[in-house]
Amino acid sequence: MVVKETYSHRVTETIYTTKNSHLQEIHEILNSVALADRRADVVNREIKEAFKSRNWSTEERVLEDAAYRYDAYKDGVAVEVELSLHAYTYRDYMKFLIGQRVKKTDVGVLVIRHESIQMDVAQATFARATSDLRIFSPILTVPILVIGLT
Repeated sequence: MVVKETYSHRVTETIYTTKNSHLQEIHEILNSVALADRRADVVNREIKEAFKSRNWSTEERVLEDAAYRYDAYKDGVAVEVELSLHAYTYRDYMKFLIGQRVKKTDVGVLVIRHESIQMDVAQATFARATSDLRIFSPILTVPILVIGLT
């Protein structure tokens, strides 16, 4: 995969400074996995394995008493990979908000396809996610970095 574009929602310079090594590592991991025209479940599995091999926690619980889990997590950086339906991004935003509320998450990272390779009209894309974040800005107080892949 190639990181084509990023969008920063409330990600401050402080977060970029304190979490820089983790954010760079995310880019390295994503650039190491092939996206092409492969099925989302196959790519998701490979991405999780790549995070795991770099000592990230996978399937990390957002709350101990709830079923919600992050795809990858390390030191306050929560990653959600959403290569399927756009509607699932709303669940990801809620997980980031809950994580922020319980002081577990400093920044959420949403990894999605760039619209230049959109395969289905219902699919999550970079343009849709960034539009949603602008609309929901008053209520989505958690910093979120969106990464669009090709």
